[in-house]
Amino acid sequence: MLESFVPKEIIWRRDKLGFPTPEREWLSGPLNLWGQDLIQGSDIIKSLEVTGQAINGELRWKLISVALWETVFFKSAGYSS
Repeated sequence: MLESFVPKEIIWRRDKLGFPTPEREWLSGPLNLWGQDLIQGSDIIKSLEVTGQAINGELRWKLISVALWETVFFKSAGYSS
């Protein structure tokens, strides 16, 4: 999408990296209960039956993302199960 604005040697460079996010620190500190509540309140996650499993690290971050997506695009729009 940016090829007309950014030089090709930058766009197709193979050594680009994303920026790290401190999920572990966030979710073990002030956002711990918030994340747990989101996961437990998600109808989508309940249907996947993953709430009884040990949820840690990357899986937990992904589940929070799904729960937030559900909240924004379904629950806030008036859809519910």
